[in-house]
Amino acid sequence: PEDEVKPTPFQWVASAARLPVVFHTHERAGTPYVTWSLCGALVLAMILSFGWAPDSVMRWGFIPCEWSRYLGLTAVTSFFVHGGVIHLLVNAYCLLAFGDNVEDLLGHARYGLLVLAATVAGCLTHGVFTSQPAIPLVGASAGVAGVAVFYAFAFPHARVGVINLFAPWRLIQIPVPVMLAIYAAGEWLSVALQQDPSSSVAHFAHLGGAAVG
Repeated sequence: PEDEVKPTPFQWVASAARLPVVFHTHERAGTPYVTWSLCGALVLAMILSFGWAPDSVMRWGFIPCEWSRYLGLTAVTSFFVHGGVIHLLVNAYCLLAFGDNVEDLLGHARYGLLVLAATVAGCLTHGVFTSQPAIPLVGASAGVAGVAVFYAFAFPHARVGVINLFAPWRLIQIPVPVMLAIYAAGEWLSVALQQDPSSSVAHFAHLGGAAVG
């Protein structure tokens, strides 16, 4: 079928891990310096935190009941702090998958503002709705959600590959806006059904970042 494609080994592994495999409909005109720099900063922050990870989460994460720490800058610094290597890799992968084309469209400065606004909005939304205001929020997920949603609106003809359950060696290409709708529905459903207040996933932060996108 025209909507199926034989993936590379890397694409198949990414799709099996439920990560987006994006098939772009256009070529980049420039170099995504901001996207690459942000991913490099995420990796560097993780390396620096290996010896004192718990302290870095508490020090630089966004704690809703202490939102004014460092003049409120933890709403930004939390973007660079992650709870583990897998958390980091997922966010960095998604930022690379969507960010390069969004940066190419918006330009470096406006793209940086998009990531910043989505990150801050995610922290504030989480702070308003969380039932655990003393627990720090960390990770680039809100900023990445903003970039991904913007991508879906800006490039509606792009497609995301998902594994064909009846032919798992092939990927089915689904329009990005369809995947956006599935993602948004999943986040709202998670919020509605979430019973465990100790859950490590900040769905309201994702929704706040996505709203900016």
